[in-house]
Amino acid sequence: MLVKKIRQPHLFDFQIALGVIWACLTMVGCVSQEVVRKADWETNFTDLHFANQRQGWIVGLNGLILHTMDGGQTWIQQESGVKKDLKSVCFTNNRYGWAVGYDGIIISTDDGGRHWQIQEGDSSAMFNDVFFVNSKVGWIVGEDVDVLFTRNGGKTWKRHQFVSEFPLNGVWFANKYLGWTVGEYDRILTTGDGGKGWREQSNRFEGGETE
Repeated sequence: MLVKKIRQPHLFDFQIALGVIWACLTMVGCVSQEVVRKADWETNFTDLHFANQRQGWIVGLNGLILHTMDGGQTWIQQESGVKKDLKSVCFTNNRYGWAVGYDGIIISTDDGGRHWQIQEGDSSAMFNDVFFVNSKVGWIVGEDVDVLFTRNGGKTWKRHQFVSEFPLNGVWFANKYLGWTVGEYDRILTTGDGGKGWREQSNRFEGGETE
C-alpha cells in the first residue's frame, strides 16, 4: 500500500503568499501607501526661478539658496555669504543671477551660484522683487524704495523716484522698455520707456461696476 505524504505548509510559503497578495492589492489600488519625505531644510522658501528645464534656484530665510541641476530631483545648498532673509531671485541664464531681500540686500553671481557677491543698492528698505531682462538691465521694487534700476548688471543702481506712494511687491518687463509693477492697495503701474516714466493702470475690467 502506497502512502502519499502530504507536505505541511512552511512559514516561508506564507510569507511568499502574503507578499504576492500585498503586491497585487497595491497594483490595483486597494491599498494606498503614503511616503513622507522629511525636508532637508526646515525653513520658509520665498521664491524660485528656473533658467531652463534642469537648472533652478530657490531662496529663503537666513540667506538660504538652493540649486538643482536635474529639474528639481535633487537640491544642493549654495553659500550666499549673507544671513539676511532673501525674498526674490532671478536668473537670465544658467550663469547670471541676482537675489534681493531684507535691509536692502542685493547679491549676484556670474557662475551659476558657485560664488555670490554683495552689490551696493544704497538703501536699507526691504526689497520684494527683482527682474532682469538680460544680464545688464534689471529692476528692483520694494518698500519705501520706489523702483531701482541698473544698466550694468548691478554694479551701480539708480532710483526712479515718485513711482508709487505705496509699497511695490512685483515687477516684470517684456523687454528693456515695456514693463509693469504692482503693489499694495491695488496699484498697477506700467512704463514704455524703460522706467523713466510710469503711469497707473486701472485694475477694473471693462464693463465692471464702479463704486
